[in-house]
Amino acid sequence: MADRKKNDRRTYVVALLAYLVICVLILIVGVLDVRDTVKNYNMSQARLVSTLLVENVNEALDDVVSQIEQVSRAIAGGNERDSDVIYEELLAYRSRSDICSIGYVDVDMNLYGEEGDYQDFIKHGFLKDMTETAQTMVTDPYRSKISADNVITVFVPIYKKGARTGTVYANLTLQRLQEFAKMGNFNEGANIYLIDCDSLNCIACMDSELASAGTWNNLALRQAGMEFDTDHDYQFYISKMKNGVKGDMVSYRINGTAYSQGYERIDKMQGWYLAVELANHSLSDSFDTFQSKLVAYAVMLLFVTFVVGIFLILVEKLQKKNFEKLSSTDAMTGLYNKKTFTSLVEERLRDKKEPGVLIFVDVDNFKNYNDSYGHLNGDAVLKKFARELQAEFASRGIIGRYGGDEFIVYLERVSDKGPVEVSMQRLQTALSSMELEGFGTVALSFSSGGVRFPQDGTGFKELCKMADETLYRVKEGGKGRFYWYQ
Repeated sequence: MADRKKNDRRTYVVALLAYLVICVLILIVGVLDVRDTVKNYNMSQARLVSTLLVENVNEALDDVVSQIEQVSRAIAGGNERDSDVIYEELLAYRSRSDICSIGYVDVDMNLYGEEGDYQDFIKHGFLKDMTETAQTMVTDPYRSKISADNVITVFVPIYKKGARTGTVYANLTLQRLQEFAKMGNFNEGANIYLIDCDSLNCIACMDSELASAGTWNNLALRQAGMEFDTDHDYQFYISKMKNGVKGDMVSYRINGTAYSQGYERIDKMQGWYLAVELANHSLSDSFDTFQSKLVAYAVMLLFVTFVVGIFLILVEKLQKKNFEKLSSTDAMTGLYNKKTFTSLVEERLRDKKEPGVLIFVDVDNFKNYNDSYGHLNGDAVLKKFARELQAEFASRGIIGRYGGDEFIVYLERVSDKGPVEVSMQRLQTALSSMELEGFGTVALSFSSGGVRFPQDGTGFKELCKMADETLYRVKEGGKGRFYWYQ
């Protein structure tokens, strides 16, 4: 029975632990799923914002290039061939536009414009590039000698009757282009860069922490401070850019802060991309709050589940204890019933280590109490006997109701007769009388016989037989006494 109880208890504990483990696993999967959702959301937002901003930049460039091409077509359609006059017309146009400088290069490579422009073109090889292309060309950003600002130059060739007669150029400050890449609602924690995919040099359009607009940097150098989920994330991201993929996105951490970056190709600037870097917290505070609440509620659920589980185990344990008590005790007296008493004593006897005493106790003339005073008073007599037996022997042994008006006691670790005889005499005094409702004080007595283990016998049935014989001898001798087996 003890082994079965232990196994049942272990089963409950294992079931509770398994349930808690499953809950924790579900919680972990849920948190990871929410985290992936947040990550994908942030990356998609970075890609969306970069796409929108690149559309603005492309539209701005298209507009600028379109205006310069219109001016070039007007020059090509006129009769004026004097370069100085053409230059004067271009200066008039500049005063009405966002162009920071403008000029004209004839077929002999003579430049009509500011000296600083000529020096820049020579330095960067733009004049050579200009002669090798027959279409509109937009240069990479560079720092102008005239304004010291970052600029891009648009070259538009002029043709008359199929022959190239010269080239119009116009410089546009990068700051003007950067203004089209402002983010409005996402300014906090946002960085915007123009990136050259060949060199990975980048120019800040907007930097939330370190640099002002127009500051040059290098993406490879910035990558040293980035932490990616895998080592290949960055290389894969850059390889797409170098291979001309229109757009992509990546996520990483810098100094513990999570970022998402998306890039899009700038059509008019060959090899150049606009990248938007967004701090995730600027996009997903609500997701983070949801994730925190999810964890908090899940922990609360686990705690409540654990408490309920423990409570159910305790209730089950108490119910089993009560059930076992009911099934092992006599309903009237609360003492062990015959079956349970027998099992407990046989278990002690099997050990054969400690001596003991088995005593049969029988209420004298019990039938007369039922007949004279009624069954309720008869039950009261039995309960009185049970209480006094418990008061005298509960701390030293096992007490049971053997049947009817007969009780049985097994005293453990007792070998001397003297203490037992003293207890039996004390019990006779305690049970010499009692108050019965409606009848006042009535006399009581009992007969009892004791047998010692292992001196007189070693088996339970054998000891019971000896004790019963001794009890019978007491009744024949006049009742109200305690005898030892002889």
